[in-house]
Amino acid sequence: MAAGLLTACHILVAVVFAASAVGKARPAGFRAFLTTLADMGLGTRGLRRPLAYATVTAEGVSAGLLLLPGTRAGVIGLLLASLVLAALTLGVVRAVRGGGPPVTCACFGRTGRPLGVLHLVRNTGLLLAAVGALVVTGSGPVRAAGGELVVAVAAGAVLAVVVIGLDDIADLFTAPTASTTRSTDLP
Repeated sequence: MAAGLLTACHILVAVVFAASAVGKARPAGFRAFLTTLADMGLGTRGLRRPLAYATVTAEGVSAGLLLLPGTRAGVIGLLLASLVLAALTLGVVRAVRGGGPPVTCACFGRTGRPLGVLHLVRNTGLLLAAVGALVVTGSGPVRAAGGELVVAVAAGAVLAVVVIGLDDIADLFTAPTASTTRSTDLP
């Protein structure tokens, strides 16, 4: 059971980080991420680009290392992912509590949804998955095999798809606002 949970957490965070890194690495996504960093007041203008590159790199490296659960590389991936998630979560807290204008989420590239409680819950859940996997890993070598491995990988991947699409899922259950309504949506 612990091996399957560990593998599912690795896959969940790996897929989410891979999607996030790819979304931010695209030119439009990178520009949106730079804007988000500026709107959050993080770093000076000259430091934002290196900070953005470092974030994308850390997410990509973490994603790759997390595909090796039960290894030292996997543990390093969990540690790096935990640090990145902690920093990103603190950034969301700062944006939500800042009292200024809404900061647009550029978590997976460009979106129109402002950072909010949904993003805080998402990041906290991912952070708990990474830290929880570290705790399980700390109890000794654990590796899923056979059917347990297949189920764990599938569960982690499905959860990752839900996490990546969380903004779109939330939009299904919330009323449109002026920022999400396009002129073509009106009668």
